[in-house]
Amino acid sequence: MVSTAGDWRPWGRRSFLVHYRLRKATGLFTKSWQRNSITQPHPAIHCIALPLIVIAAALLCKTLFAPKVITAQVGGAQVQVELADDQAERAQGLSGRTSLPENSGMLFVFDTPDFYAFWMKDTLVPLDFVWINRGAVVEITENVQPADYQPPRTLSPRQPVDKVLELKAGTVKNLGIKVGDKVTF
Repeated sequence: MVSTAGDWRPWGRRSFLVHYRLRKATGLFTKSWQRNSITQPHPAIHCIALPLIVIAAALLCKTLFAPKVITAQVGGAQVQVELADDQAERAQGLSGRTSLPENSGMLFVFDTPDFYAFWMKDTLVPLDFVWINRGAVVEITENVQPADYQPPRTLSPRQPVDKVLELKAGTVKNLGIKVGDKVTF
């Protein structure tokens, strides 16, 4: 069918020229025989989409892999602790940390009470260990130096525990944490 404008295009020559000039002026000009505008978007879309995808992925990773931090009440003291409740987190522990903030540490959570052994491989700061069973402090090991417990040497409690709280050395003394204190999360 031939248009009334005498052009083979169904929308007429004038509409085609307006459309052509508009796309050329905005930098979105492409020839229809070079690409399909639906399945192959204009290359400029990649300049916008790629950075947005990278930002979204970074935010998702930060959310998914951020440490789980909770507040623990030990006796009359509150401490901020990162949870280490799976094997990978427990294996990593506080390795590689050059410092710990005041009144903070890591809580190792186990399914059943046992004599869990700890080493201090790649740990750079001295620690206090608070051994916990059934919601109460059962033992405390203060001022443990990393050099003293490098593999294969390990540190273990004298009785079974289901949680272990590692704090910066001196925190137990500063906060007055003692055996028998109740621990809540």
